[in-house]
Amino acid sequence: QLELGEGEAIRIATGAHLPLGATSVIRDEYLSVDEPSRMVRRLPDSPHRNDARPRGEDWTTGFTIAPTGTAVTPAVISAAASGEVFDALVRGPVRARLIVTGDEIRRTGPLREGQTRDSVGGILPYLLESNGVQCVANSHLRDTADSFERVLADGVDQEADLLVVIGATGGGAADEMRSALDRLGARTIVGRVASRPGGSQITAVLPSGLVVLGLPGNPYAAVTTLLTMLPTVMAALTGSDTPPPLLGIIENAAAVSSDAVRLLPVTQSEDGRWRADPSVRTAHLAGLIERSAFALVPAHSDDGAVAELVVIPR
Repeated sequence: QLELGEGEAIRIATGAHLPLGATSVIRDEYLSVDEPSRMVRRLPDSPHRNDARPRGEDWTTGFTIAPTGTAVTPAVISAAASGEVFDALVRGPVRARLIVTGDEIRRTGPLREGQTRDSVGGILPYLLESNGVQCVANSHLRDTADSFERVLADGVDQEADLLVVIGATGGGAADEMRSALDRLGARTIVGRVASRPGGSQITAVLPSGLVVLGLPGNPYAAVTTLLTMLPTVMAALTGSDTPPPLLGIIENAAAVSSDAVRLLPVTQSEDGRWRADPSVRTAHLAGLIERSAFALVPAHSDDGAVAELVVIPR
């Protein structure tokens, strides 16, 4: 192993290990080398500094690389490896069971009279995973008297932390989920929300600790409600902080607002403000095509109102 004596120097690659005895590093561009005498001299007007990187210059013993509640992102994993940390206690990933409800919903095969194609069951797992949730099951539930109570009870044994149910959240004759939750002793966290769409959503916790997120049945309402509520549910299940909202200025808020919060697709203008679509059909997701976000436009807004923006996963 090479060892330098006093007054000796050697050229090394950037980032290479320093040989024993080295006390300083000077960049190549700051030096001149006289080949006959093999003398190294610092160039005039070059900075007087040591470009060596001493061990522990960024972090001392006991330094916290990422505080409790931080999401385990690629940056966290890389920074931990830089500090020789390869094991950590984590919560997650959150595991979700997805259930699409309704006798009128058909997933495969030709539609029969009165049936509707399941146009969201296939994309909800992707939307869940884009928010850090692992979808462990994806199924369809018929409208029967005991179907909800049975599936809610079974969900406890499915190694899931979250049960996402699409449909049956309203108050209609076939909407059995709320009564099933009541019979099972669930604690309702969010019963209804003053928004359009998404007002009939429900968030509840069963005695077992299983979280139930009930989404409206219309595709647009289901997707926008999921993307709006999921970060908060995730934070609660993992003990992390709820991410701060992304805010934007809605230039035409007065024209699109109503007496409740409206979830509307938006397009960014050249000046950085956002323009909301005046209306959107909820029976499909065509209104989200070529849109990067939707806005929660406050009720009774004036033009230039600030609204929360929810980014649509690509």
